[in-house]
Formats: sequence, C-alpha cells, structure tokens
Amino acid sequence: MHGDDRLTTIVVGKGEHQIDGSFLGIFSAMNILGDPGVPKSEIVVVGGVKFVKGIPGNCHLQHLVLRQAKGSGVQGQSSFTMEDVIVEQCMYRGVGAYGAGVVGRCTDVEVRQCGCSGVLASEGGSITLIGAKTVVHHNC
Repeated sequence: MHGDDRLTTIVVGKGEHQIDGSFLGIFSAMNILGDPGVPKSEIVVVGGVKFVKGIPGNCHLQHLVLRQAKGSGVQGQSSFTMEDVIVEQCMYRGVGAYGAGVVGRCTDVEVRQCGCSGVLASEGGSITLIGAKTVVHHNC
C-alpha cells in the first residue's frame, strides 16, 4: 500500500492472521479494521504493528485483537488511533507512543497480560486513554 494513495484501508476478516517477523511495519497513513460483521474476538492478528516515524496523517486500528507480539503490540513512532481493540500477551509493551509530537488516542481499548508496561509514552510521545471500556490490567 505504501506509495499508492488510493489504498487507505485494510479490512481483516474472521480468523487468526500471523504476522511474519517481529512486527508488521506500516509506512503510510492507513486504517486497519476488523470486519464489522464479525465479533472482535474472532479477528485475531498474531504479532505486532509498528507505525514507523514520519508518517503524515493518522494510522488507525479498529475492532480486532492483537496477540502474542514478539516485541510490543503497537509501536507508534507516528501518531495513531485505536478503537475497540484488545492487545494481549505481548512479550514487551502492549501499546507505546515514542517521540516528540507522537500522539496515541485509544478508545475502548483493553491492554492485558503483556510482559512489560501495558502502556508507555516516552521521548515526548503521549497517549490518551478514553472510553468506558478502556482498561489496562495484569501487565508486567
């Protein structure tokens, strides 16, 4: 999708989807959405997602489960939003925002059972947690 501005959305269907390597590198603004007609618990991405530094615009994850990343579940080196997502059982952090001006906005997100911090903002990054269903628990 990188380099083709017409492609902005990936819809992930029912099933368990394995990411090869440590993470899926995202290099341009895009939306990764679980199929709204399928329960979120049935849309599982095994591995992590990394929004690389310098992406203009926003990256968005919605309505899916990220599980068992070999590093962090979501590594934001560019700004991102998440809505209705579960991040669980990651080796390191669940969700992180890294770098000056990087903003993560998490709505109705659950981060659980990760090996280190559930949520981390560092190097000038920030994360906003909102929504009645947002919880961070049983990490470290």
